[in-house]
Amino acid sequence: MRAAFTSITLGLCTALFFAGACSSSTTHPPTATSGGSPIGTGGGGGGSSEGGADEAGSSDTDGGNCLTSTVPFDIDTDTGLGGTNQIAGTVSFSTTVSSGHNVVLTVTNTMNASITYADTFSFTAMKDSFTFRLRNLPDATFVLQAQADVIASSGVNDSGDLDGYFGGTTVTPIHTRADSTALTLPPCHGQTEFGIGPK
Repeated sequence: MRAAFTSITLGLCTALFFAGACSSSTTHPPTATSGGSPIGTGGGGGGSSEGGADEAGSSDTDGGNCLTSTVPFDIDTDTGLGGTNQIAGTVSFSTTVSSGHNVVLTVTNTMNASITYADTFSFTAMKDSFTFRLRNLPDATFVLQAQADVIASSGVNDSGDLDGYFGGTTVTPIHTRADSTALTLPPCHGQTEFGIGPK
């Protein structure tokens, strides 16, 4: 009788698992999310946000699940590219970026450059760095770039603006994609720190 009950229970749990009832999942609700543009064109929706975090959490090493940190990020956004991977970290500026000036964070698939997500945002206070988390990235290799409008032109590509790829520092920023350090997902990447400097 007990064996029959166990069999029925396991069968019911198996049925419910496929309906989502016996599975467990971790969700990452956005904190201070800005709009962005998945696939292609770069430049995104512009929200402004100011977070209170100075660190970006840590990543799991098993490659199956991603960052579970509840630390509020300055920018925390769903890339819309599919997948369950995340990249999080801190970008430091070589000079302070004033409030209201545009900052662009771009992640690009190295195998297919048309698979790009770019997020444009600004802050309500002067910043010398910001924390970020890019969620829902597929298994792939990516390059990560940050740019900042220092000269108040509303763009980020003018002489004197800040620019750089992951792998650089504020003293020696990396301005070419070929010289950047690529990030392969999975595993997810936390504490992804880099600096950007003048073009």
